[in-house]
Amino acid sequence: MNLYEHQSTYNPNMPLRGMLYAVDVYRKYIGSIEKLYKRKLVKLPNPKYVVFYNGDDNNIEDVTSLRLSDAFEEQDKSGDYEWTATVININSGYNKQLMDECPILKQYSDFIGKIKKYSKKYDIKEAVDIAVDEAIEEDILKDFLIDHRQEVNDMYLAEFDEKKWEAIIREEEREEGIQIGIEKGIEQGEDIANMKVVKHAISQGESIEAIVLFTGLSYETVLNYANQNI
Repeated sequence: MNLYEHQSTYNPNMPLRGMLYAVDVYRKYIGSIEKLYKRKLVKLPNPKYVVFYNGDDNNIEDVTSLRLSDAFEEQDKSGDYEWTATVININSGYNKQLMDECPILKQYSDFIGKIKKYSKKYDIKEAVDIAVDEAIEEDILKDFLIDHRQEVNDMYLAEFDEKKWEAIIREEEREEGIQIGIEKGIEQGEDIANMKVVKHAISQGESIEAIVLFTGLSYETVLNYANQNI
């Protein structure tokens, strides 16, 4: 049983997500839950969970293996079985042999790269439209994009939950920023937290105007944070 997922954000919880996906698939594979109460052993296909990664973290290797056991409070060292997420970096310049052997994956990587490039200049909807037009012109996933253009737009926009992203990033950066403030003996931990939010957003290609909108900070404050070092 092979499970595949695409992610543009590196996340240590990938193994847990993959396991939950597998449970859903196994439920459908088994069919009737009553089978689990019979004396006969229910045979299952071996699972393999692969994540195709094309985010902006340059520290991600060609192939990375994430282990579910790392999430357990008490580590099991027996090694009898380990659920893993195999993260394959499909950004340009990574896994060249794999890309050469799988042209469709290479084209998909190129297409997502175009979306990422244009999303730095335009809103996400316009970025996807431009990327689709350019990909079709360059014969990248041409037939698929012609036949399923609307589905591609809907899928990508559905994955980009802006409010959820803002809430998660703001919470994580705030916690880390306040901790930095405590460690440095700075009373204005909130300022440090907001500064980290701003700097993270800028590193992701967000404009000053967009950061003002989702943080509620003034333009001058955001600009000031952007020019400071933590």
